[in-house]
Parts: sequence; C-alpha cells; structure tokens
Amino acid sequence: MEKYRFSDTDLEVTRIVMGTGNFKERLDKESAFRVLDTYLDAGGNFLDTANVYCRWLPDTENCAEQFLGEWFRKTGNRDKVVLATKAGHPHIRTGKWRVDREHLRQDLEESLRTMGTDHVDMFWFHRDNTEKSVEELIDIGEELVREGKTRYYGASNFTLSRMKEAEDYRKQTGKGFRALSNQWSLAYPNPGYKLNGDMSLEGIDSEYYRWLCETGFTLVPYSSTAGGFFNKALSGRLSDTLKAGYVNDRNMELARILEGMAEKYETSPLIISVAILMVQPFGAFPVTAVSSPEQLLETLRADAIKLDEEDISTLSKYL
Repeated sequence: MEKYRFSDTDLEVTRIVMGTGNFKERLDKESAFRVLDTYLDAGGNFLDTANVYCRWLPDTENCAEQFLGEWFRKTGNRDKVVLATKAGHPHIRTGKWRVDREHLRQDLEESLRTMGTDHVDMFWFHRDNTEKSVEELIDIGEELVREGKTRYYGASNFTLSRMKEAEDYRKQTGKGFRALSNQWSLAYPNPGYKLNGDMSLEGIDSEYYRWLCETGFTLVPYSSTAGGFFNKALSGRLSDTLKAGYVNDRNMELARILEGMAEKYETSPLIISVAILMVQPFGAFPVTAVSSPEQLLETLRADAIKLDEEDISTLSKYL
C-alpha cells in the first residue's frame, strides 16, 4: 500500500488504519497476531489502540495493548509501525470523567509500559472535557511532546465548536491538535443512535463535513464501515442493532447505488463505501477492525480502488 504524509507531521502512513478495539473480544491472541502480521505483510503501518480497549470485558485490563506489547517483543516490529493510542476514557465501571492532566498522564504511561515502548507516535485525547479550555488541554499535549512520550497529539470525540476553538488557538500560537478521530462512514446513523449506546461519542454530520472540506483538517474516522452495513443490507443479514442504527431511506438508496458501482469495479459495496472516504478534500485515514486475516485483506482492497470522477461526485453528495 502507498504511504501518505499524515497531516502536517513527518509521519508517513498507509491510508487504512488497523484498529485493535476487538482484540480478545473477537480475536484471541494468536488470531490477533495473524491479523497484525497480515497487515504488515500487505504494506500497512498505522496501528490504533487505546488504554481502555478490553476493559469492558470481565476481569480484564488493557489487553489490546497487552497483545500489541507481546507482538512487538515477539517480532521486533515496533519501529516498523506508526503507533497511536488514546487516554482519558471515562472509567469503564464507575463512569467517572477522566480527561485531566493526572488521568491522561496515568493512562499514557501505563500504555507505554504495557507495549514496551518509550513513546507513541500519535496520542489521542479519547474524550473532551468541556470544563477545561481547549488551551489547557493543548498545553497537556505539549507537555507530553516535550517529555518525549508522544510525537504528536490529536482529539477524539470532540464537537465541531470545540475543534473550531482549538484551530483558532493553533492559528494564534502554532500549538494544537494534528488530527481528529470521530465516528464517520458513508452510512449516516439515525438520529440519537450512538455506537454501543455510548452517548459521549461524536460523529461527523454534514456541517462538520463542510468544515473539514474548508479547512483540510485530517480525520481518522472509526466505525468507517458502519459495521458492514451496506453489504449486510443488500444480503438481508442486518442485525437488530444495525437496523435500528442505520436503516433509513438515505442509506437504503445509497446501498442500491453502491451495489451498481460494486459490479462496475468488481468489488463489494463495503469497499466502495470506504474508498470514497479516502478521496475527499481533506486527508482521511479510516480505521478498520476485522475478525480474520481474510476479512482484512478484503477491506484493504479499498486502498487500490480508483473511483472515477463521476462516481466520486455521485457519492460525495451524500456526505
């Protein structure tokens, strides 16, 4: 896969990011290692994890990062990847808000020890804290950069108004977030729907999309396939959750359009739905989480699809 410059950093990354949120929950350690090996063999180099991943399972800690640490020690591949992690997620048991200097630092330092590395390449504030100014949060990010614990930092699940504040501050000072990681896919969710019922998540709506196009701000969207909605909708395999979250006239119309395009490009609707995300006026690096090496290789085909201008125009009208 081709590599691209990430935002205004010196990181060179592949466009499709390997997410680890389903490690242990859907992939045991050996399966996770096979997926990671397959991703690197295919040319991928951008890994995304979080201190909270797996903590929602009974009697587990940050086992996604534990898997990565073991894989790094086994393969020696730490220097071959761009590594991102997140900190500051609300406490998984108590719901206590944790986006402050103490807990962000606590999470990141634990992540570094777990993964056996002295730094990450990208550090995400996993949530916002509107009781603090964006300037205060950015100052925390700058501290972590100065200490060598991360090379860059970004915002995850931040609202548009807060990102506008952050960008105004960056224009004034040169300090700020390098990228945004919110929920986004070609399938727009129904009003009120949140992934896993988590109301603290933030997505990209049409107004947010226009801002990204105007500013060129880099986006690393999670849930970029909407749980495989388009493939499953056309084959009648939608779960109750996907039906509640994504079945609406817009998405079903899109599914039929994608079905026709998939025949044209000899691929699947899901692949087309990911490919369109990567040809927008701003840099977009979709995160994918898979359940097998075969599913990963299928998803990575989106990186090679070259949509023509007519199809790009048709699909972009829905974003």
